[in-house]
Amino acid sequence: LYSDEISPTEDEDEMEEAGAGSGFYVSTSGHIITNYHVIDRCEKVSIKLNDEFFDAVTVATDVKNDLALLKTAIMPDHVFALSDDPSYPLQDIIVAGFPHADDLSSSVKFTRGIVSSTAGAGNNLSQIQIDAAINPGNSGGPILDSLGNVIGVTVSSFDEMQATNFGVKAKVVKRLMKKNKVLMASPNKKEISKKNLSSFVTDGTVHIVCWD
Repeated sequence: LYSDEISPTEDEDEMEEAGAGSGFYVSTSGHIITNYHVIDRCEKVSIKLNDEFFDAVTVATDVKNDLALLKTAIMPDHVFALSDDPSYPLQDIIVAGFPHADDLSSSVKFTRGIVSSTAGAGNNLSQIQIDAAINPGNSGGPILDSLGNVIGVTVSSFDEMQATNFGVKAKVVKRLMKKNKVLMASPNKKEISKKNLSSFVTDGTVHIVCWD
């Protein structure tokens, strides 16, 4: 999973955890997509893996669309592809991430739902609205179609009681990756079992920790 030359971060004992979120691998070189607000104002950003912390650096940000592109020396077991197809209302989705990771468990958690609208709050055409449950810690995680391709990035919750949640569209993520010359994986076109999908998503989704 990672080179013997890569050491876990050593100085977290001298810093305080200021927040956490989710992200996902988008390149075999270790590039990760997450939300900008997950890493904003962090003194240091780490990937938590098997109770160890590994450094991540910020490559680029898109503050307007709440996106950040990170890079880590950890080589991923699974890289997510971004869907080429636009989302549509009633499309089935799966959301993955690390909500309440410190309170519940450190494993990836999944919720299911549909695309409620192809526009976000205030008719924001860079977002989709979804009804899948999201919680603190989900921010930056992937929103997937049934083939395991990313159609969006979990970004916010308008009203947890009404399950009104949003994600940044894959096309916006693609612009950030192209601008930074990140080679993208080709979307999957074949049906995939839920068991395999679960395994792939677990391998490709990361727990991000912000240090202050």
